[in-house]
Amino acid sequence: YNIARQRIFDEIADDEEREQIAEVYHDYYRDNSSEFPDRASEPGYKDRLVDSYPFHPEFIDTLYEQWGSMPDFQRTRGVLRFLAKVVSDQYQEQNDTPLIQCGQLNMGDEAVRDEVLDYLEEGWDSVISSDIAGDDSKSAQIDRQMGGIYHSKRVTQSLAASLFLFSQGGGQQRGATLERLRFGVLQPGMDTPLIADAISRCEDTFFYL
Repeated sequence: YNIARQRIFDEIADDEEREQIAEVYHDYYRDNSSEFPDRASEPGYKDRLVDSYPFHPEFIDTLYEQWGSMPDFQRTRGVLRFLAKVVSDQYQEQNDTPLIQCGQLNMGDEAVRDEVLDYLEEGWDSVISSDIAGDDSKSAQIDRQMGGIYHSKRVTQSLAASLFLFSQGGGQQRGATLERLRFGVLQPGMDTPLIADAISRCEDTFFYL
């Protein structure tokens, strides 16, 4: 976490602000403990949120532990390059999300998509364009049609990005549980049933899910 923060950012929020953000997320996880992985409610998880700021630890862990198993993904170097592209996109989009979570992977950005496709076999570009990212993708269409929080938080697009991240590498651990998808998408204050509803809409609409 420290390497990622030091290599990518000149400066970040002070210790007090990081603690406050970590506490809000940790309280949210504990208040909805049955909806998230068990580790999210453990006392030590707040420290991980502080250490990984401004990234959510699940984002870095997924890249390092799952994507790191892919032959062309050079763990630390690959994670840093990947995260740098994501941060650049978030900066350009002026995203004010408290933490950069898995759902913030925006493959509608050309640089981010090119970085992703470097590690995957042919055919994934069509999957991304159809279902996951870009104004014409099915996930973007669902968010526009639903409006409200779907549109403001890009719920379906964030869910699709998380599904994609969790489906690569990792051997036997590939794939996503509902608890892990909530980790990737939900922010404090958002209702947890939102993810099950969004998945149902994806199942009715996506070509490749």
